[in-house]
Amino acid sequence: MTIVPKDGETLFHEGKYWSHDSIIVNGDLQKYFEQREFINFIMSLFIEPQKSMVSNILNILNKKLMTIKDSKAEKNSSERTTIEWNKTDTDFLELVTALIESRSIKNIENNLSRKQAIKELSLFFNLEIKDAESKLSRATDRKKDASPFLTTLKDSFDDYCRRKDERLDELKR
Repeated sequence: MTIVPKDGETLFHEGKYWSHDSIIVNGDLQKYFEQREFINFIMSLFIEPQKSMVSNILNILNKKLMTIKDSKAEKNSSERTTIEWNKTDTDFLELVTALIESRSIKNIENNLSRKQAIKELSLFFNLEIKDAESKLSRATDRKKDASPFLTTLKDSFDDYCRRKDERLDELKR
């Protein structure tokens, strides 16, 4: 779109007056290609504000991006807990696999994979497990007790229940 002064208007640019009549003759653009200075002037009327607007938008987006990055960094640091896993990696994998297989835990999309569960729960326990699938594979090859850690957990809970019952019995006496 070419902007030219309307009939009777005059634009002043670089010490020259540009009038409608000096540019348009019989509906055609006169000296359009010859008047490079005027064309540059007209283009600058559009380009400079556009550049300024794009620059402002980029500044806003960069600020937003920095806010998001700061928020993620804060979230990641807040995800770290002071809780640590005290058992073996294999014990952890046994527990996570049992939780997944029993459908005891899920994610929002209801498609929690064992790999994702291991990743997320290991973050919670400040645990880094290398070669989880290999460790889990070796654990499933056990002959005597396929799930010794889960057996220990069950026994620990049974002991808790027994102690609680004993305390209640003592209070009744």
